[in-house]
Amino acid sequence: MKHTKVGYSRLRRKPALLLFVSALAFACGSAHGQATGYTGIYGGGPMYKHVASNISEIENSGFTEVIVWSVEVNSVGDLNLNGEFPLTSGGTYVGNNTWPSFAADLVTMKQGTPKRITLSIGSSNVGDFQDIKALVNAQGTGSGSILYQDFQALKAALPSVDAIDFDDENSYDSASTVAFAVMLGKLGYHVTISPYTNASYWTSVVSQTNSQLPGTVDGVHLQAYSGGAGNSPCSGWSFGSVPVYPGLWDSDDTPPQMQSQMSSWHSQCTITGGFLWLYDDIAGKTYNGGNETAAYASAINAGLGGGTTTSGVYGIYSDGTAFTTGGLDGNGYAYSANLLGTSQTWNGDTFSFGAANTANALSSSTINLTQGQYSELSMLATGLNGSQAAQTFMVNYTDGTSTVINQSLSDWFSPQSYPGESNAVTMAYRNTSSGSKDGRTFYLYGYAFPIDSTRTVKSVMLPNNRNVAVLSYALSNPSINAASVSLASAFNKTSLYNDGATFASNGGVDGVGDAYSAQLLGSSLEFNDVLYRFGNANVANDVSASGQAITLPSGQFSALQLLAAAVNGNQTSQTFTVTYTDGSKSTFTQSISDWFSPQSYAGELQAAKLPYRDTSSGGRDSRTFYLYNYKFNLNNSKTVKSIQLPNNPNVQVMAITLVQ
Repeated sequence: MKHTKVGYSRLRRKPALLLFVSALAFACGSAHGQATGYTGIYGGGPMYKHVASNISEIENSGFTEVIVWSVEVNSVGDLNLNGEFPLTSGGTYVGNNTWPSFAADLVTMKQGTPKRITLSIGSSNVGDFQDIKALVNAQGTGSGSILYQDFQALKAALPSVDAIDFDDENSYDSASTVAFAVMLGKLGYHVTISPYTNASYWTSVVSQTNSQLPGTVDGVHLQAYSGGAGNSPCSGWSFGSVPVYPGLWDSDDTPPQMQSQMSSWHSQCTITGGFLWLYDDIAGKTYNGGNETAAYASAINAGLGGGTTTSGVYGIYSDGTAFTTGGLDGNGYAYSANLLGTSQTWNGDTFSFGAANTANALSSSTINLTQGQYSELSMLATGLNGSQAAQTFMVNYTDGTSTVINQSLSDWFSPQSYPGESNAVTMAYRNTSSGSKDGRTFYLYGYAFPIDSTRTVKSVMLPNNRNVAVLSYALSNPSINAASVSLASAFNKTSLYNDGATFASNGGVDGVGDAYSAQLLGSSLEFNDVLYRFGNANVANDVSASGQAITLPSGQFSALQLLAAAVNGNQTSQTFTVTYTDGSKSTFTQSISDWFSPQSYAGELQAAKLPYRDTSSGGRDSRTFYLYNYKFNLNNSKTVKSIQLPNNPNVQVMAITLVQ
């Protein structure tokens, strides 16, 4: 069942590999067409309690169906969301008494990627469909019945609601369920079902309903997790022309795992939709530095063969050329090939552009990358028709894992100087579809995304947003000058032990007798082309943060990078402050995952994944533990002096390196 309530070291690197957007890029890349079904997400309170950040997150997520769960039906026909949000009473809508913004929030969601709002009735709890059965048997489903009046009132108050979902997991009364579904169809609702078992029953319900009122049931949300684990939309769940959309649970599957499973089903039986259970688990959370909700939407869309509508965009034209393609922004404007030239250099890389007057930019596409191990993906790109905030890029690796990147992009006319964004090219005009010039100033922006150099890249999925356009991109392993920071004088805890060593039961990294294995970590670790050095095993080798300042090697650096972890729970919003020799400071706020439970906070990468930890008795705890990487960008025109750590002993810093 689903629903229950300092010396410098010069490192020699491979030269950058440059990949440019051109007709050849379109030929080898994979730009996918829009699936015909829905990519849905179930959610409860976070969807209806008027949390503005949640509404915006759903609006921009990439999901196309929002399924608000769960509507309870009581013995007198009143409707209530999860026992805390009364919707109707006696045939009248009363929702405004509790969350008056619910109707408007649904409208807001549908202004973004969601195009369908569904309310789901039922769960594994007994009651809802038993009450529906009793009411149908007592009153029927005509205009005088309470069920008719309540759902009519709901339709009038919440016109954005398109469908009602049936999640009956225990009643299974065909006659009353079919009558109820037909009643809803006559009121203007579509109906979906959400089975996890009893396929023959549900097949009969769908067949009978659509025989009486064709087209009423237009989708099946098949639970393929929890009690429905092992279900496949390709076997045993056929509903004729009614599509089956399988669902998976975020507690069981990461975005890459979900993408892989959806892709497998898509290959086997051409599914056109799928869904995620449950938004309540992931609302407001990050995944590999990006938005987790958007990461799941992107994963499902990719598994279905896309979820995007655009690939090649005619974004660069020669001056004086008239065109009818819509140009870069779809409104008849384009970059000037005379100003851009055939290439531009930014951030040490040379970016080549596609030929003028052809499809020479990319939007809403998945790009197959030349396979290799790289530490940086750079792009020249822009927002269109307004700045595009919090866009999700997903870099996929050949081992099925991914890095999700969250980046805001300025409109090409109005730079916002978003974090991680640089003005790469400034141009004195843009071209118009009539062949003339718009003589204002326009921009092309540069972005450099750190990716995991220990894995082999496969592809990058661009945001599902026509108003984000990429003109060129590069994969590289830039050479790095690195200065290792000695922490010897700051070490105040022993957190790294040789396997088999015994130590105090109140010692180790967490203060309760657990430690990292020196055999697993070694004396140093290279991650994303940066070398980190650890202290010696079995002696003080870890800095437990207490607000102390650590002296840094004098020099001008572009970034400070560290290996760290939290213990005794995740430690959110921790403050690190770098002081320069002129007295100025750079302050960074970073959330840090517990070493046992990675949260994929923004700015956090998994530097080491370890198959066990050592215990004070000399044994092992054979679960998986982590050490994380964080990067703080510095003002490289100033000389660093020190870094002050958070005043929190549950933050452990194992190594620091400065990079130029």
